[in-house]
Amino acid sequence: MTSNDEKAPQLFRFVNREDAKLPDFFLPKATGLLVAEADLLQAVILPFWLDYPVGWSMLDAHRGQSHDGKLEVAKLGHYWYIGRRRGRDEPVIETVVEAFGQVPICTRTCFDAMLVAEHCHPEVNLPLGAHWMRLGSNGS
Repeated sequence: MTSNDEKAPQLFRFVNREDAKLPDFFLPKATGLLVAEADLLQAVILPFWLDYPVGWSMLDAHRGQSHDGKLEVAKLGHYWYIGRRRGRDEPVIETVVEAFGQVPICTRTCFDAMLVAEHCHPEVNLPLGAHWMRLGSNGS
């Protein structure tokens, strides 16, 4: 039994599609998105001696890419989303969504998106309750 002083961890917060300013072309059947909250981000935080994820570079003000070119973070509307591709010169074909539907998982900042992307790297297991979804598999 938990005491009244203990509170449930804040992992995600749901934001409806309109409030998030999610573009119509991006997972059009998604009713909203899940924003990664502090307790989830704390689990994937960098060591204190690093101030930026290693192996990432910004492509422009709204996109960053991993050193191998397989992962990309991009700002759409108010939030940052994680995408993956087969190779550096290929288009982004998948994004991270919650496991029981088509609700994308995103972050408030580019930095946080890079941290979550590293945690979700193709060679690493996704967090419980998440999976990669092909863009276009839901009619987009």
